[in-house]
Amino acid sequence: MDYWLQEATRIRRELHQIPELGFEERETQAYILKDLKALGCFEISVIADTGVKAVWRHPGGGRRTIGFRSDIDALPLTEETGLPFASRHPGRMHACGHDGNMTSLLLFARWIQKNEEKINCNIVLLFQPAEESVGGAVRMIREGALENPRPDEIYAMHLVPVIDEGKLGVRAGATQASVSDFDITVTGVGAHAGMPYKGVDAMLAAATLVTQLPSVITKSVDPVEAAVLAVGTLHAGTKRNVIADKAVLECTLRTYSETVYKTVHQRIRGLLQGLEAAYGVKTDLTEHFYCPEVYNDPGVVERLLPLLEEGVRIEQEPSMGGDDMAEMFRVVPGALIRVGCRSEAKGYTKVLHTTEFNFDEAMLLPVVKIYAKLAMRG
Repeated sequence: MDYWLQEATRIRRELHQIPELGFEERETQAYILKDLKALGCFEISVIADTGVKAVWRHPGGGRRTIGFRSDIDALPLTEETGLPFASRHPGRMHACGHDGNMTSLLLFARWIQKNEEKINCNIVLLFQPAEESVGGAVRMIREGALENPRPDEIYAMHLVPVIDEGKLGVRAGATQASVSDFDITVTGVGAHAGMPYKGVDAMLAAATLVTQLPSVITKSVDPVEAAVLAVGTLHAGTKRNVIADKAVLECTLRTYSETVYKTVHQRIRGLLQGLEAAYGVKTDLTEHFYCPEVYNDPGVVERLLPLLEEGVRIEQEPSMGGDDMAEMFRVVPGALIRVGCRSEAKGYTKVLHTTEFNFDEAMLLPVVKIYAKLAMRG
């Protein structure tokens, strides 16, 4: 087996077995630190508690700097792949391919160590925690991930099982949606179901809200704009004969426009005021997480495209998935490369965030090749 594929397979499968949630990535961090230290050519530091920053400085100094980022956290899912290298952490799984993202960056670190004389820039490698949860990118930035040295441009990759393996998708402009995760709490008054007039039914008000929320998009957003508003869960009630005194809706909003984001939230608050007047309930909207849309800098994409081989590059359609890499792109121009990993023939067809997601490690090697080309170009 080719050295690079052998290493890709080993590293990915070792990382796949130790998935951890955001800001809990202790074992993952220890693996990354040990791997990078063994190479002996990086300035390595712990950042954002469970993150890692590794810097390779060009001996000539004064060069451009290119950053590369991988997310490192997993999802709270119980793996059902049946793989011999399945998760060893119950209720945790790398179901979004972050084990592949990390592997690509660790392989690139090996390439750097073996090819230092070919590199024409400073390089910053960032292993970021908590992409799937509370937005570790903001903390990475706050603690100096993008300083000393400051990247002139930055790149990231993500596996995508809706693109055929061997294809790399990239586009200029908005490529992934902004994400607003929020809860709506509806508070009423509990009562016996036989005497509903003595209570205020929070569940009924919440059910009405579930049916009304879609109208916020259809009536407030220009049809040519893209926006999705979803109610993922509704929790209410304790017994069949008790009027619910509280209901909680867990929601998410995705859009490519900050203007649309603000408009939708304003309309939702207006809808909640009407619900209070109509049903006699009290409501509260709490936003738990927000990150802007992922915006690939057109200039960065223009410089990247010539490095992608014909037959490999495709124009990737925008996705409603989010990624807090967007926060880094607000500080440093960059591009997110989407890496195809779908193969009907090999049975790699499961979508991200599912308990059976899997991919062929060979799909990571074209990413390392692109990263190497960027380092040599400088």
